[in-house]
Amino acid sequence: MRIFVLILSLITSDAVWAKATDLCEDPLTATTEKKTDGDLLEAARIWGLLEAFWAQKLGPRFRPTTLVLFTDAIPSECGFVDSSKGLVYCGADEKTYLDPSFWRELEYKHKSPGVGARVYALAHEYGHHIQNLLQVLSPTIRLVRRARKTEGLAISRLNEIWADALAGYFIREMYRTQRMSEDEIIQAVTCTG
Repeated sequence: MRIFVLILSLITSDAVWAKATDLCEDPLTATTEKKTDGDLLEAARIWGLLEAFWAQKLGPRFRPTTLVLFTDAIPSECGFVDSSKGLVYCGADEKTYLDPSFWRELEYKHKSPGVGARVYALAHEYGHHIQNLLQVLSPTIRLVRRARKTEGLAISRLNEIWADALAGYFIREMYRTQRMSEDEIIQAVTCTG
């Protein structure tokens, strides 16, 4: 609890990445498969649910983030985003970048198939946006940069755990309101690892 109070008291604005590499333990390397209309529609539907949920929870503190779909590479305020990142949130421009081939990487390499895993992955990155809105993402990244390696890894892991908790909060509500099935919850949990 003290760490979160400390983090909440630090307010700055740095260009920071919140990567999805911890989503299923291994670093993710997306393939260059073409995105499909189904991928785009599904991502947009999930994103809309996330936006409505967090707007209701945060009220006037809420600002939406943009989901940017790309193939291969795209510039951002945090630098160039390429397919090897798959899914990433950039705090500097408050955008989340998704190469839809990430879904196949999630399914085949990390054995996390299904809509539930996709919901979890997007909800985790949206969690980083919520951290950014609460003005804790940038300070934690700064702490990681200044800390010794062991402490930096611990702080970084806490940041990822918090994004996981925010994703879990969203997923619990989706299940409670019957927008996610038990099978989809199992898919989400499988991805978390």
